[in-house]
Amino acid sequence: MNALVTERMKVGIALRCFNRVEDTIINVQRIIPNYRRHDYTVVVVHSGREHGYIFPLGEGDYTLIEIPACDKHIEGDSLLFAASVRALDNLNI
Repeated sequence: MNALVTERMKVGIALRCFNRVEDTIINVQRIIPNYRRHDYTVVVVHSGREHGYIFPLGEGDYTLIEIPACDKHIEGDSLLFAASVRALDNLNI
């Protein structure tokens, strides 16, 4: 594969979040204005609302998906990952 891609590509970025809401917001704020080489779609999948971790609905070029929390770490991460894949697929990324 050629390292120098000259055509714009559709690229999906999935950020999974349970309790690190502030870190996720910083990541979104860094990605959106700086990643302009291709057509980037940012999806944030969040599962911490039931435990008091609220992801604010701010302005931005991202999609927020909220799913129910899971008390088991690995299972919860798997659910976040699966929701990320579905969201990107639904956006045709």
